[in-house]
Amino acid sequence: MKLKKKLRLSGPARFLMIKVVLDTNVLISALLFSGDKVLYSMRNSASRTRDIPGGTVEYGETLLNTLRRELKEELNYTLSENPGLLHAFTYFAPERSFHRVYVVYLMDVPNEILFMDHENKTETQFIWIHKDEIKEQKFEPGLEEALLKASRYRR
Repeated sequence: MKLKKKLRLSGPARFLMIKVVLDTNVLISALLFSGDKVLYSMRNSASRTRDIPGGTVEYGETLLNTLRRELKEELNYTLSENPGLLHAFTYFAPERSFHRVYVVYLMDVPNEILFMDHENKTETQFIWIHKDEIKEQKFEPGLEEALLKASRYRR
């Protein structure tokens, strides 16, 4: 938690003002489907964190420009069409002053492309799974909800 303290000690009027600044990010992500399979990423760290491709909006960027940049950086994939907006959710961890807003787009790719993380070549792997295996993967609840919502559209 970032704290700013301002202390004034002049005269009898003494006060302490504490300002709490929350770390808030807007993240743009893409659910990539190929037939009945969906692409997700898994960190090779001890946490084995599961996620989907995407990243943080940079100052002055539009949502779609962020998506284009992140897909190119992470997957070396060029977005040629505008995908449909699927889902938005908030992830909040007050114990860490952590607040993220996720915007998730749904995309179809023609076949199971073999992606590799071009930013962190050894830290992340990309895996295609059948849509019926989503619940077994233990995604963060908001992300799992988006994945299940997308899989219902695929029936």
